[in-house]
Amino acid sequence: MIRNQENVHKGSVLIVDDEPDIVNILVTYLTECGYKAVGCTSGKEAIEKLKTKNFELMFTDLVMPDMDGVELLGAAQKINPYLVGIIITGQGTMQSAIDAIRVRAFDYLLKPFQFSKLSLLIDRAMKVRELRKSEDSCRSRVKELNAKVTELQNTDDNDPHRESKILELIEEMEDLKRNLAKIEM
Repeated sequence: MIRNQENVHKGSVLIVDDEPDIVNILVTYLTECGYKAVGCTSGKEAIEKLKTKNFELMFTDLVMPDMDGVELLGAAQKINPYLVGIIITGQGTMQSAIDAIRVRAFDYLLKPFQFSKLSLLIDRAMKVRELRKSEDSCRSRVKELNAKVTELQNTDDNDPHRESKILELIEEMEDLKRNLAKIEM
């Protein structure tokens, strides 16, 4: 196992697998890597944890008795739309991989997986999460600015600064759109 010397909290990860040994191994590994890792052994238990705590990342087993990983990930993303999900399985099929993609799974890992590759995957997943949040924030701000521009354009007052305010808002919108274009690349 890798030991993180810095004691830095890198994010919260939920691990869901009906095999307690897998949960314990992943919780231990991720904790040692600096993540706050929480484990559970059922989809229902995971949903309860997701309702009370904000997780950045979730690993879920594909095949579990009460709820499969695809169903869990779909329900989890309704609770937390920025949650990044990674499906892990020992019984991968083409159909289950397609189903995972449909619910926006970030990745689909076959057991046994290599821990050395896991750290890189988690780093990428966390970056994607932040990009998704930034993208939504930019889009929301563009809508807000567009509404302000429309309001100012439809105002029939004699404000001598109205045109300069409109130009400033349009310039800010254009900057945000350029940032969005970079995110979408």
